[in-house]
Amino acid sequence: MKLALAIIMSAVLTACTVPDSPPQAPPLAATADDITPTPTLDLCTDIDQWAADVSQYDDSVGDKCGGNPNVTLDEATECKQTAVAAWDSLTEISPPLITSSTHDLLRRAMIYQLQAVNEFLKEPGRSLFQIPYNKSVDMRRQFRERRDLMLALCGHDQSKILADIEWIHTVEDFNERIMLTDDPIELERLRQELRRLRDARIARPESERTHAIELIESIAGQDAVVDYLYTQGTLEGYAVGRTWFLIDRTTDTLIEINELQRNSPTDPARELDLTPLYTFEQLEGMAQEFIHAYAPHVDLEALTPAHHFDQGSQYYWFRWSLSDSKDDFIQTGYTGAGEIVAYTNAFLIH
Repeated sequence: MKLALAIIMSAVLTACTVPDSPPQAPPLAATADDITPTPTLDLCTDIDQWAADVSQYDDSVGDKCGGNPNVTLDEATECKQTAVAAWDSLTEISPPLITSSTHDLLRRAMIYQLQAVNEFLKEPGRSLFQIPYNKSVDMRRQFRERRDLMLALCGHDQSKILADIEWIHTVEDFNERIMLTDDPIELERLRQELRRLRDARIARPESERTHAIELIESIAGQDAVVDYLYTQGTLEGYAVGRTWFLIDRTTDTLIEINELQRNSPTDPARELDLTPLYTFEQLEGMAQEFIHAYAPHVDLEALTPAHHFDQGSQYYWFRWSLSDSKDDFIQTGYTGAGEIVAYTNAFLIH
């Protein structure tokens, strides 16, 4: 496997290089009239100019279409116009041969961005940040990674290429060991180590997680100790004690709150105050205020309520959903003391 990858890398590097030495002289028997010059195929021609041109469209869409969960109709319209202009311009550009698939990836990202904003403009009550938007963000991230790899490859920065190859080998090695082990303890250790390695590779820098931590502190308290747990796709997991928070890292939007999963029976359970201090109506008011604060795009008046008190857990559940869908809902749970048990904004999950 390593030999094959090395051969492929060598072939691509050779294709991206204009030879320094002149071509060999033709056989002596040939005359000048017999010689037809063979054009040199350079896969990397004009790649620096291409990268500069297309990156401006990626940046413009990131500037106009991302990060604000309280997007207005005017902002959504401006986002749509930016994505359309980017798609049109990208369609007119002829990319270097080596970047063709990377160029197409960015074009397709614009299509998903358009799909997301069109759905929002048709139904402003829903969030802009649905599956198409998340796909667009993920594709644009992949574009930047591939663009940088192509620039490094054409510039013969072999250290980056070799690092990527080494990463592939590392993942393959862990997957083989996971498949072969029969020990459940060793299996879990390997899975956790692989998750840690993947997380270290894709997680955003700690400095960029400040807003997510501030959001969690606004719920758990300014003195809360917020622990970062993992990154999975566009989502980040955090914990405050035994309470788990799920955040969309592309917008720093709260997706879910629940009890942190226990890996063994000896792990402590979350302790909540069940003292009945508030009435059902008062707790419902708390739930509405919470949703208005952390999911302002959700119009509760347009949804169907389905609230109940669970006798077994002593939790109060407040749920609003679309009348014709079981998957589109928003829900909060409270103890009688007004302590939040759980929260789910399913509008942002699927």
